[in-house]
Amino acid sequence: MQHRKQSGKKLQFEREDRQLRWLRQYSDMVVQRLCKPDLDAGKALVIIEEARCRILHRFPGRERAFENLYRRRFVRVLARRGIILNLPQIEYH
Repeated sequence: MQHRKQSGKKLQFEREDRQLRWLRQYSDMVVQRLCKPDLDAGKALVIIEEARCRILHRFPGRERAFENLYRRRFVRVLARRGIILNLPQIEYH
């Protein structure tokens, strides 16, 4: 019984680890796309919204985390390039 419990925890840990690796790699890829020289504000908005949809599909209910971590990261990358986006702050209750 104890072995099954440990095995289940190990599988859960491995699954979470894969999910977090995917998230890290995907967000890094989004940053690379946002750094392309021919990018304008319109294209940047599309990339960020696409990223939001894909991330929240994999991590449902994590809207606040996306807004606080990834959206801010993406906006900072753009600001360094001189692209200022006035995205509305989304309030979650």
